[in-house]
Amino acid sequence: MDASEQAPVVEGEPQTAFVPYQRTVFSLERRGGTYLVIQMTYVGRGAERQARFLDFREIAPRRFRPSVVVVEGDGGRTEIRFRHWAIHTPRPQLFTPAALETRMLEVPRESTDE
Repeated sequence: MDASEQAPVVEGEPQTAFVPYQRTVFSLERRGGTYLVIQMTYVGRGAERQARFLDFREIAPRRFRPSVVVVEGDGGRTEIRFRHWAIHTPRPQLFTPAALETRMLEVPRESTDE
C-alpha cells in the first residue's frame, strides 16, 4: 500500500477461508537492518481490530520485541505488558502449513498483583 523504505505499509489476504478475517494491514518501521511490525489491522465480518506494538527492545542482536501490545476493537481495549522475552529453538513441526494456520503459539504466562 505504501512503498516507503523507512515505514512501508503492506496489505494481505488469507490464502484459506479458515481464518476469521478477510484482510490484514501491517504498518512497519525500519530499525537498523530489519523491519518491525508496529501496527496490525484485521478486517473481517463487519469488525475491525487493531494491535499496536510499542516500546521495542533488542533482546538479541537484531532481534527486537515489543514491551507493550495494545489491542482495540468492538469497543474494547486490552493492554499486555511483557517483562522479559526468551528465545527458544522452535520445533520443526511448528512451521508446517497446517500448524501455522490452525494453532495458537504457546505463550508462557505470569500473573502478578501489581
